[in-house]
Order: sequence, then C-alpha cells, then structure tokens
Amino acid sequence: MILAKSHADRYNILKSFLENRLLKSKQQHLPVFEVIRQVIESGGAKKVQQVHSDAYLSIRQFERVFRHYTGMTPKTFTRISRFHMALEQYGQHSSLTQVAYHCGYYDQSHFIHDFKEFSGLHPKTFFTGRAAGNSWRDT
Repeated sequence: MILAKSHADRYNILKSFLENRLLKSKQQHLPVFEVIRQVIESGGAKKVQQVHSDAYLSIRQFERVFRHYTGMTPKTFTRISRFHMALEQYGQHSSLTQVAYHCGYYDQSHFIHDFKEFSGLHPKTFFTGRAAGNSWRDT
C-alpha cells in the first residue's frame, strides 16, 4: 500500500484484501451454518458427537466456532431446539410422556428437568394455562 501511486490505488488494494478475507471467512465456516440448520430442522435430535463431524472440524474447533456464531455450546443449542420442538408438539399427542419420547428425551424426568430449566415451570403447569405469561399460546 505504501508504494501505491494514489489514494484510489490504496483504496482498491485495501478493498481487494478485505473482500478476499471475507470470502475466506464465509467459506471456512459454511459447514457450521449447515449444522445449525440441521439441528434446528431435526428439533435437536442430532447429537453433538454427530454434528461436529458433519462440519469436518475437531470437537474443540467446532465448539469454538459454534459458540462464536450462536453464543452457546452445541449441547445447549440442541437442548433448546428439542425444548422448542416439545412446545410445538404439545396438543398433537395424548400425553406429555408421548411428547417427551417423540422429541427425543430418554425419559419423562429428563423432559421435565429441561422443561423446568428453560421455562421455569413444570410442563403440566405450563400447558394447563395457569402459568403467567403463556396467554400468547391461546391466540
């Protein structure tokens, strides 16, 4: 850049450099974005051990890049996706146990634990409509 003859030349050199860096950055992390999409579409059914290999990264690199883009670990992200799927599945099954199994929880206590952690309420309380703040579900 120092040897450039004008400010326009310096601008073009800098612009070219930054565009190339941006292009490399996008190409480098595209597999992580694909994994995020797959986790969301699967409702959190994909396991962390499975997703890091789909991104062609070591587990440590994958967790670092994943946390950079989502702000959370892959495991937390899959748990939240599974919780969201459980919210959507309620009403399509006859019991909360069936919702839990359909969403990939190993047992009902595992489902209740995650549900309490993310909603602050027991699933039965949440879905009966007695909980404050879930009136939006009736619309």
